Amino acid sequence: MAKKTADPKVTALTLVERATSLQVTTQADAEEVGAVLKLIKEAKTKIEEMFGPQVKAAYAAWQTSLEQKNNFTKPLDNAEKQLKSKLSDYQLRVEEETAAAKLAMESCTEEGSFCPAPYIENEKGSVAGIAATADIEVTVTDTKKFLAAVVKGAIKIDLDRLIEVKVGVIKQFVKATGIRNIPGVTIKDKKTFAVKG
Repeated sequence: MAKKTADPKVTALTLVERATSLQVTTQADAEEVGAVLKLIKEAKTKIEEMFGPQVKAAYAAWQTSLEQKNNFTKPLDNAEKQLKSKLSDYQLRVEEETAAAKLAMESCTEEGSFCPAPYIENEKGSVAGIAATADIEVTVTDTKKFLAAVVKGAIKIDLDRLIEVKVGVIKQFVKATGIRNIPGVTIKDKKTFAVKG
């Protein structure tokens, strides 16, 4: 009679329940945790054997489909980007010309002087079926100067919203220098564990 293998789903749920209930206060508890960690590793290996080939095949098919799709969409994306940039340049030029013509009309107010009316075509620059949104493009050319201005208060920007702190960079700094007293940062020791075998 063939040996019946346990259902991986049942095994996984049982191990999760067991792990949740374990407390580590004695050496015996630590040994039990070690045994459960080994069982978890075995269960994950069986689950990988069960689903791994399907996942790899699906991923390979997805990659192939994505690559084929990108062969068509990437050139279209590039063409779209170029055309939108050209349209933006044109519309900004039209807005500048319109503003200059209006300014010329406003400055031509002397009585008796001849002021030809500038030709301002309504809706010039707009394109049917294309929506235009005014926006700005920002490029930080000198990060240190910009941050110094923010810190000095010359620019009122919320630092918490502006800066995404990369904890990994701080971690590397602490490990390399041994400096652990950093204002605004809490550093505590921790252990990570790997199951052998």
